Amino acid sequence: MRKLFKERREEGCWNTFMKIIEVPMTFLRDYTTPMAEHSAWNRTRVAIIPIFLTLAFFWLGGALQEDEEYETWIDSPFWLISLIMIGPGILACIYILFKTKVSKAPEWLMTVCAVVCFVMSIIWIKFSCDCIMDLLTLFGFVS
Repeated sequence: MRKLFKERREEGCWNTFMKIIEVPMTFLRDYTTPMAEHSAWNRTRVAIIPIFLTLAFFWLGGALQEDEEYETWIDSPFWLISLIMIGPGILACIYILFKTKVSKAPEWLMTVCAVVCFVMSIIWIKFSCDCIMDLLTLFGFVS
């Protein structure tokens, strides 16, 4: 991390600030959206994604935010669904780790990853648009 910030110091303060935002967002994007191409195959990443896929889907979609319908955000059924789906996600993780090769992706898994990648990409676009609209509303450009 120190090396990363030394490299950023040469590029300026603004780039360092943007790295503070970029690194966590890139990490979240990489571990919530599976790869859709054979050349990008990474067995470890594909194995981790099912564990938090439902949680990421609901969080990015806005279903885990506070709502007037529920007293607290923990009362939302989406939290319960997300926590329950961690169990099957762990089973899928174990299956992928033990039944796939490090060097070659199975066709059926790449098909599933491509479909999930498409859906999660749409959810990430929605999340990005919501953030931009929130910023515009904050600055008063949109009433």
